[in-house]
Amino acid sequence: MMDEERWNAFLDVLKGAKAMISLLSKLFSSRKSKSKRQPANAFSFPNQLSLQKLEDRITPAIGSLVGSTLTIDYTATGTTAETVTATNDGTNITLTGDITGITSFTTINITKISITNSGTSTNQTFNLDGSAGYVLQNGLGSAGVDNVNINQSIDSSTGVNSDINVSDATKINVNADISSGSGNITLDVDNGTSQPGSFNGVSINGPGVDITTTTGNIQIDGRGSSGTTGSFSGILLNQFNSIKSTSTGNISLTGFGGATTNSGSFGPNIGLDIRGLVQGNGGTITLNGTGGTGVVDSYYGVAVFTGIQILNSGSGTISLTGTGGNNTTNFNYGVVLRSEEHTSELQSH
Repeated sequence: MMDEERWNAFLDVLKGAKAMISLLSKLFSSRKSKSKRQPANAFSFPNQLSLQKLEDRITPAIGSLVGSTLTIDYTATGTTAETVTATNDGTNITLTGDITGITSFTTINITKISITNSGTSTNQTFNLDGSAGYVLQNGLGSAGVDNVNINQSIDSSTGVNSDINVSDATKINVNADISSGSGNITLDVDNGTSQPGSFNGVSINGPGVDITTTTGNIQIDGRGSSGTTGSFSGILLNQFNSIKSTSTGNISLTGFGGATTNSGSFGPNIGLDIRGLVQGNGGTITLNGTGGTGVVDSYYGVAVFTGIQILNSGSGTISLTGTGGNNTTNFNYGVVLRSEEHTSELQSH
């Protein structure tokens, strides 16, 4: 009796296998009926299933919270574009764009923003936006993110040694105040080579934008891009804006003009283009500029004009060094003090 039960069970397995083989045969056999038109992005293989091609996906950045530090890590590789925007409405900081993970934070719980680039892509953008400023007692750090746009104020003056550091970038646009107390402010756009595009290295726009410390140091390094049209300064301090230390903090600005074949008034590739106030209060002010390269004229190292003042007080000193650019025509001046309507002024007393 046992042998008969085993035999019947074996027959049931064979029947099931036969049914499965029949089903698979129908799926993989060529269809005798009228073939259907495949989508343009599908691959059709004889006697096989169709494979549907999916669109490319962006590897998103990752938002997280470590203690009171809001962290954004860009994870894309190669030249994949990633853009993340932080928006502060005074109650919450929200992250939008190419990002996953934690994307909403209570504003008063955040004392620092840390932005990293573990994916080493060369096409990331970070925007600091919102209707309310960012009070960050422990500062802000960004390392390796290519394009950084500061469109809302950053204040770390209530912290101790709370640095604001944006380093290893390709382009930085400062459109709002940055202030610190004893912490240093560093804006770094200089990896030694002009990058393709049409932009200044560091642009301090405005009007009415102030970069300020008390005892903390301010260091800004910029290099203009390489392109065919436009004026590409290493550092552009635009009109009605300022860089100031209200106590003993040092100020250091070093700019390299970009590379282009386009001509422009007052030089298209100025190393350090100063159109706003630079002021110290006992620390050192060091200004260095090197003109860019190309085949046209006016590649100034340092240009100071439009009624500009560079001031220091107490025992503070001012050092200004300019090196003219390299072109095949003329006006490769190291330092130009020029104004159409006003007088530029340098004072240390």
